[in-house]
Amino acid sequence: MLELALVVPFLLVLFGGAVQLGVFFAAQNSLTQVARDTARWAATQTYNPCSDAATGSPSPLLGKADEIATASSILGYTSGTWNSANFTNPSTLPANPPNNEGVEVAWSWETGGACPPADNVKAAYVTIRVTHSVPVLIPGLEYLPAFGTCDASGCHFQLTSTSTFRMEPPALVFGLFFLIVAAVIQGGLMLWSVNTTTQVSRDTARWAVTQSTPPCNSAANLSNLATHAGNLARQWSLLGYRPGIWPTATLGIGNVGDEGVGADWPIPPSPSGATLFDNDCPPADAATPWFVRVRVNHVVPLFFPGLQLLVPQCSSAGFCISATTELRMEPKAP
Repeated sequence: MLELALVVPFLLVLFGGAVQLGVFFAAQNSLTQVARDTARWAATQTYNPCSDAATGSPSPLLGKADEIATASSILGYTSGTWNSANFTNPSTLPANPPNNEGVEVAWSWETGGACPPADNVKAAYVTIRVTHSVPVLIPGLEYLPAFGTCDASGCHFQLTSTSTFRMEPPALVFGLFFLIVAAVIQGGLMLWSVNTTTQVSRDTARWAVTQSTPPCNSAANLSNLATHAGNLARQWSLLGYRPGIWPTATLGIGNVGDEGVGADWPIPPSPSGATLFDNDCPPADAATPWFVRVRVNHVVPLFFPGLQLLVPQCSSAGFCISATTELRMEPKAP
């Protein structure tokens, strides 16, 4: 028992020291992440001058640091621990933090530059230093060298972390990001619309080759063809299509405007040498190779301003798509 009584205090000190060191390391890691995230946020802001981010009560930057620290669950930190009383904005950070708790921020830039920078030629930087007092949990550890100090609030160990980020030109960053996102979304919509328009053209032509009412190019057949194409466009949710915008098909695929359906049945040479007329379509048998051509033109709306400068021009406000299909007519039904 004597040996146990002699050994236990040393074991408790070792165990307590290991626990407290683990607490210190975890708090330091969290504090470093808070400093980085706050500096990263500050580097993307558009305040002009940059120091405006440090004004107000509380300032936007202080509020962001407090928000991140609260979410990080740093030991001993509660919302509002960093406040206007311990927030400073010096021109350059001093060698040591002025407070046991607090946030410091300083902006700097190259000679001839400004903050925020107008471009990437002259760099500007933001430096954030955060300081936090982590409580000493194991009684007696405060008496060991470098293990903290005690005051009216208790015994604690002061931690600090500093992070520096280069300020980004806000307009360039946001504009480039927006353009990339807009181009990806609009490009996907265009590809979908091209594929759908092509399918509408093909299936409309497949339907047309089975029709047996002469002549093939009659007004009734052209109207029915447009109706069938419109039904397909609605079925496959063609972007920008509205019922009624294709009231009838235009005779001659070269006569179709930016929006519409066209069809023609060019008269082929007769295998027997006889002259063929429009009323001979559809052919009486498979000996006569008569073809139908169907063209679907459609205008896809552009949702993002400025993208019209990057797509092929057409007379309508949007992206013009055209799909043409040519198929051989089936012989007239007996």
